[in-house]
Amino acid sequence: MRLMGQELYLPPNVAGWKGGESWLMSSLLVARFQFAQSVARKVKASELASAEYRPERKDSGEAWVELWAKKLGLWEIGEPTKRATAQYADETFVHAKQQTPGMRGLLQLLLISPEAQLK
Repeated sequence: MRLMGQELYLPPNVAGWKGGESWLMSSLLVARFQFAQSVARKVKASELASAEYRPERKDSGEAWVELWAKKLGLWEIGEPTKRATAQYADETFVHAKQQTPGMRGLLQLLLISPEAQLK
């Protein structure tokens, strides 16, 4: 947690850590990227393939992104993030036979998105 900018139980003062854009320092983003990657790797393939994580429109990258963003608590994501992650989903797993690696990638991308970092 220290490498990501917030050491547990050790805030800089009684007000806690600064939020907003001060949280988006490039030196801390690498650690968050690696953390998101390790989280995505640990999610079981059977969980990713469950009905709970499959949108009604399985052929739409945007539908996957909207569902997964909501599952992560990202109720609103910006157009640039939605467009880029939907394109990623379309190119890596929506139309592929082997979906798990692309799904893990989508999870990682959503976890490191600006919307997730500012939440």
